[in-house]
Amino acid sequence: MRTHLAILKPQYLNLILAGKKTVESRLTKQKRTPFGQIQPGELIYLKQSSGPIRATAIAHKVKLFKNLTPNQIKNIEKQYNHLILGNNEYWHSKADAQFCTLVWLKNITPITPYRIQRSGMAAWDTAANNDPWKSKP
Repeated sequence: MRTHLAILKPQYLNLILAGKKTVESRLTKQKRTPFGQIQPGELIYLKQSSGPIRATAIAHKVKLFKNLTPNQIKNIEKQYNHLILGNNEYWHSKADAQFCTLVWLKNITPITPYRIQRSGMAAWDTAANNDPWKSKP
């Protein structure tokens, strides 16, 4: 089973921790992780951008969209934004996306924050058959 590391802006991570944001969205121009690489039941570490890992969650449901048009993105916004809680700036910046991954989150568990060493700038990482982001004693 894979594990995932989602990097989130503080305002979105805080909404998840408050129980208000229940779907994480990733809209990209190219096919990027987590598109096609996350399945229900997999563990996600929730890391604050430029900060520590602050929580874990389980992927409850995953929905994928590809070859998107601007109208389809507007439909995704209309149908799911009450769960995503993206602001106007977010949706405007994603207007030319081609791929979308929606991940319903469950069992969101705040943890004692800890920092990790990362290389690269990816906003989502996936690891197969190991758990590189687990807190080390």
